[in-house]
Amino acid sequence: MNWLERYVGAVKNYLPRKIREDVGEEIMSGMRDKLEAKEDQLGRKLKGSELKKWIGGQAHPMVVASGYQKRRELVSAELFPLYLYALKIALVIILVLKVLSTGFYIFGNEQFHISGMIVRLFSGLLENALLAFASITLVFYFLGEQFSARKFFEKWSVNNLPEVGHKWIAVPVGEMIFEIVIYLFALGLVNSFYFNQWDFWWSDRLSLNPAIYGIVPWFNAVIVLFLVHRIWLVARPHWNISKLVTDAGLGAFGLWVLVMILSLDPIVFFDPAFVTDHPEIDRQIWVNRSVTYALYFVGLSYLYELGRDLYRIYKLKT
Repeated sequence: MNWLERYVGAVKNYLPRKIREDVGEEIMSGMRDKLEAKEDQLGRKLKGSELKKWIGGQAHPMVVASGYQKRRELVSAELFPLYLYALKIALVIILVLKVLSTGFYIFGNEQFHISGMIVRLFSGLLENALLAFASITLVFYFLGEQFSARKFFEKWSVNNLPEVGHKWIAVPVGEMIFEIVIYLFALGLVNSFYFNQWDFWWSDRLSLNPAIYGIVPWFNAVIVLFLVHRIWLVARPHWNISKLVTDAGLGAFGLWVLVMILSLDPIVFFDPAFVTDHPEIDRQIWVNRSVTYALYFVGLSYLYELGRDLYRIYKLKT
């Protein structure tokens, strides 16, 4: 195994894409120079176990990567790459959700004012963006200062370095954080229905098929397991066989839950009075069709990821 390449590859995982290759070459050159100096001092080449021990004495890959990015006082340099990812993803999610909520507002109100809708959209965006910025910054501040992040980085193991040779070994940390936010949103959305806490303009008009409440515990189990797995991938952003097997198993579990939900007809009920009051459009059919298409899309993504995981497992074993 080329432990030097694996170490530099791990550092590159935490670097922005535009500087990843150039900085990676610079780090590799520096590491080789340091290794040659060490071997000249000993008068011989380092053996495999000695090389692992020597690399284990270097700084954690994320700490090395942090030296090539701007430092911030509130967020420790070691955690800044993850902080930046989390902030970008949160702002994108807020934008998408606010646009969707504005669409629902238009959908549920035949009479609305364009000016009021624009004010509603941008005031909500500003409020939620500021709240997200403050919340994320506060979380990372306490992670860095109160929970001794530096001690965590000092205890890293060489054995946890990723394999090299496959471009897909590196896990996109930003993508994992995006999935974590999506899973949290889905968890809150479904359980708000489950506990009858859904509070917006159609809360008195919309309900789920009663049979779906028996599926909610299974849904929660899938989401929680996916969240734990994604957090694991953020902490160690590279694929190996155990992570791929876990991901494939969760995907199969998620597909089973989706099949149970899709077997229900309809998935969503509207109050009959509300539907008959609007003969020009059957909103129950429209909403159920939209939900079904969304679930089919999720199912197809699970199928794709399941096939991808099985292929990657095969490639790592051969």
